Amino acid sequence: MTLHFAVIGDPIGHSRSPAMMMRACAALGVRAQYEAYAVAPHALEHAVRGLHALGFAGYNVTIPHKVAVCAFVDALDHSAQQAGAVNTVVVRDGRTIGYNTDGIGYVRSLLEEIGPHAFGRDVLILGAGGAARGISYAVKDRLRPKSIAIANRTRTRAEGLARALDCATVVSWDEVAHVLPSYGLIINTTSIGMEPHEEPCALDRLRAGSIISDIVYRPTQWLAHAQSRGGLVHGGVGMLVHQGAEALEMWLRAHGMPYAAPIAVMREAVQA
Repeated sequence: MTLHFAVIGDPIGHSRSPAMMMRACAALGVRAQYEAYAVAPHALEHAVRGLHALGFAGYNVTIPHKVAVCAFVDALDHSAQQAGAVNTVVVRDGRTIGYNTDGIGYVRSLLEEIGPHAFGRDVLILGAGGAARGISYAVKDRLRPKSIAIANRTRTRAEGLARALDCATVVSWDEVAHVLPSYGLIINTTSIGMEPHEEPCALDRLRAGSIISDIVYRPTQWLAHAQSRGGLVHGGVGMLVHQGAEALEMWLRAHGMPYAAPIAVMREAVQA
């Protein structure tokens, strides 16, 4: 039997998930096919129903659908309920269950690359979308931060996430560059880092020894600038790998295959 998996988003052509997941399944000896599908927002419900009808065993969800897809699955795991966002759907006993593996994937990656320096910091999260929601809860629960602040171009979205976290403050997007010295861990969850000549904020006031983290998994000028200013930098490759590993393990367990995802193989596939 061949298991069918997918990732849906808009845009999706840049995604490294198909290469990563296919390499992982091959290493495990699992017969599988993993495809990337561009799905416009207006077509999301139809796409979800279609994947289910076609017998897909599970799929990943990326920008801009992580929040909207919550309305179209049969149930939400605690991780997705807490974050208010889904990045992984598992089909089990004919039902679609939404999970959020962004948060655990992010924290595992950060600790793997930065180590214990990541604990107990004042945290600034740039962005308030689906990825930010999953990451913010995991940071709150697992990294024991001194404080968490949210900055987003649309302030009302930042305020909503801050209320949900019940421990976060809101920073105006225009003030981000000025408050950077106050934070020891700055996490960019926006897509702006994917554009070659734009930065989420100026880093001239960055405090040496601060951790600058970007979930974009290609090298960015922002991270290069942060490193030149004495920051500890953390890119998005590890998060992609670890959130994908968690998703793959859930899909395979649902089919009686309790395999551990091959992390090293998946990282090599992303970086190839």
